[in-house]
Amino acid sequence: MKIPREILGTVGQCIYCRATQKPLQTEHIVPYGLNGPWELLEASCMECAKITSAFESDVLRNMLLAARTRLHFPTRHKHNRPERFSLTIKRRGREETIQVPLKVHFTAMMLPIFALPAGLDQRRYKKGIDLVGMVTIQVGSPPAQQVAKSLGTKTLAVSVTYQPVAFARLLAKIAYGFTVAVYGLNTIREAYVLPSIMGKSDDVGRWVGCSTNNSLAPSNDLHKIELSSINGEIHCNVRLFARFNAPEYSVIVGHVSEHSGTECGPPIHSKI
Repeated sequence: MKIPREILGTVGQCIYCRATQKPLQTEHIVPYGLNGPWELLEASCMECAKITSAFESDVLRNMLLAARTRLHFPTRHKHNRPERFSLTIKRRGREETIQVPLKVHFTAMMLPIFALPAGLDQRRYKKGIDLVGMVTIQVGSPPAQQVAKSLGTKTLAVSVTYQPVAFARLLAKIAYGFTVAVYGLNTIREAYVLPSIMGKSDDVGRWVGCSTNNSLAPSNDLHKIELSSINGEIHCNVRLFARFNAPEYSVIVGHVSEHSGTECGPPIHSKI
């Protein structure tokens, strides 16, 4: 089911490189492929859109494809959406990978657990992002025991190929886009996350990680985002797949202007 679109504003320039030449594309704050309704019109140039689309596609087509299909999330490439998905099982003492229809597939998301953003705890940090664990979340499929029995096995496994940095850059993009929507592009004095979003620096772990306060409680909402400001520095909490009790992520977005009216303001929430 596709959630109706919600236009949060028209920017009139690329939020990444500040280009104003046309054409400028619509920017989805949460990707369209994750059923994100929030849009910024005229907000991304063609060149920057190619960069952000590359890591978004990595996440959507590899890490989350089975879950998106199970949840009937929208896609612009329906003809490319597979009808069968891989499962690794063990039968008669031999391990094998088979392709099964979605209706009998054990569909699970494997989401990363990151360390706290290095910019918050000031730990020694070099590059990339610190992956400390994974969480597996079943998504609307038959129980694993039922799937295993139907396939004549006692063990089954789901494998996922993805890059943690790509997922972290996606979180940074969501947080940055929501900040632009709420505060306006011209009030952002410095966007810490922008170089890593654009692939110009390998420091996404300095700004993105898992939250420790978990301010966005699991709920029936699909996705939840919260912005807060302390002395003009914008922090964003993101919980994708909130209704499945998915991890909450924290993003230090950057600094906004002293005249933006955000000093120590109350958190700003959005949810779908």
